[in-house]
Amino acid sequence: MQATKYWTNSVDNDEVFGPAEFETKEEALEDGMKWAREDNGKTVYVGRVNCFKPDITSYTGELLYGLQNDAEVEAGEQSAGYLKNVTDKDYNELCEMLQAAYDRWEKKHPEYKPDFFTVTDVEEFQVE
Repeated sequence: MQATKYWTNSVDNDEVFGPAEFETKEEALEDGMKWAREDNGKTVYVGRVNCFKPDITSYTGELLYGLQNDAEVEAGEQSAGYLKNVTDKDYNELCEMLQAAYDRWEKKHPEYKPDFFTVTDVEEFQVE
């Protein structure tokens, strides 16, 4: 999960937060207090919104391993050594290229973009 600049709130429940995203913690608290007063709430919880950001780079090693296996199936012993000596520099370059490709794909297909979040840095406030 990746921390964002946004904040959210909840009244009387520190596990279920609303979808509202506020620019500041203060705005989230103010909205939460208003909501709590209207619903006779006792406690407002305010926390930072964290979004899931797919990290494709963590699959680079698996990709190379899969390609090595495919080569062995196709060519047998002749493929020995295929992709065995990839340098750190070239590995990191592939990581960056794969991440960039995924990011472009996700931008082209926003219906697959994660629409969920977690909340951290939660603070509890008693309703005045």
